Amino acid sequence: MYLHAPVLLGLNLTQNVSLVLSPGFVFAVAITTFDDASGVTGAASATGFMGRLGLGFDFRIAPKFSIHPELR
Repeated sequence: MYLHAPVLLGLNLTQNVSLVLSPGFVFAVAITTFDDASGVTGAASATGFMGRLGLGFDFRIAPKFSIHPELR
């Protein structure tokens, strides 16, 4: 299970370019079993909250079209 909750914050630098920050949080639950080389079966799990932050730029090419590269 994976829950991703970003918040988008934009700052218009020019009429055609915006700086976009995307802070938020992620909640993940992962449960699986694995079998190692010795034939012993075990279980692995990872559960919890994690923070996230993305930084991107929004380049408006046309009134209804833009390109948005982002780093996370």
